[in-house]
Amino acid sequence: MHLGGSTAGGSNSIIGSTKNILTLGCRGDYNNNANGSQIRARNPDGSNLDNNKGENDVKFRGIIRNGKNIEYESPMTEGRRFGKYVAYMMTGNTGRAGNGRNNSRDNGILANAWLGPDIKADARGKWGENGDRQMNMNRNIILQGLSANQGQVAKADGAVLLANDKQLQDAIKSHATADTTSAYAREAVLHPVRNK
Repeated sequence: MHLGGSTAGGSNSIIGSTKNILTLGCRGDYNNNANGSQIRARNPDGSNLDNNKGENDVKFRGIIRNGKNIEYESPMTEGRRFGKYVAYMMTGNTGRAGNGRNNSRDNGILANAWLGPDIKADARGKWGENGDRQMNMNRNIILQGLSANQGQVAKADGAVLLANDKQLQDAIKSHATADTTSAYAREAVLHPVRNK
């Protein structure tokens, strides 16, 4: 489920997708020292999401880095949330890959692309309770019946798209600038896992 989905965005706003995507956990900025080709917390234009950017910063899009944590603006609490099982599907990470930091074994796996059963058996992403555990990708995000370059995206206008990687990336980019009934078109998603 996409936490930034909004009926105001219509066909540009994502409300959900299949989970076979490498996203960034809420403590997943473990590539904090990553170079330009690797995943980390990023603004929609691909620049680094700096610490403690707030509403007065021109780059603020409802997402903030608070130390190693990534938080998002929540209309429910009228404040920032650091939620369990929250991850970030950021358009600024399109074309970038994991770098294997902290024993993640995600070297070369691209963000914002559909993953299939051909992924490395020991590949890990940083999700789970409070987003600080290295979780096995095969057990947690690979879906039976979906290969690499295959997944589904649901839009706020009711459309459901069987998408390839390019269509997914275009949808994520459109979502980042879509109209919204909230203050910001957040790039936060719920990422349920098995905690194994």
